[in-house]
Amino acid sequence: MTILSHAFAPLAESLQRAVFIDGRFQPSDGAPLPVTDKATGEVLGHAAIATSVDIDRAVTGAASAQRDWYRTPATERAAILRRGGEILTREAARFKDVLVREGGATGPKAEGEIAASVIEFYQAAELATTPLVSCAVN
Repeated sequence: MTILSHAFAPLAESLQRAVFIDGRFQPSDGAPLPVTDKATGEVLGHAAIATSVDIDRAVTGAASAQRDWYRTPATERAAILRRGGEILTREAARFKDVLVREGGATGPKAEGEIAASVIEFYQAAELATTPLVSCAVN
């Protein structure tokens, strides 16, 4: 079992022939790209390469999502961002494993990157509900 299929079993197969666009995995004609362990060269899994058609669909989907996100109440956006921080904290060991094997990071570097990302989630959640005047003054 590869690290990608072990750490993220539900995603591993989807990543080989699909790209994540507009909130879900969608089929892609992009060729699968091997994802390797930077230390050993072992193929950990495959990820589809987005085509120009995929990129156009992603840009269109992102523009639509931005309009929906803008209309989402600040308290709800903050809750979503906090949930991201909670999930990343809970799943830190799985993400660390992938960062080390697929990204070539050392364990402490991966832990630092995850911790920094968690902090960013919580800071963004706080900003979502901070009045603009407070942001400008501080």
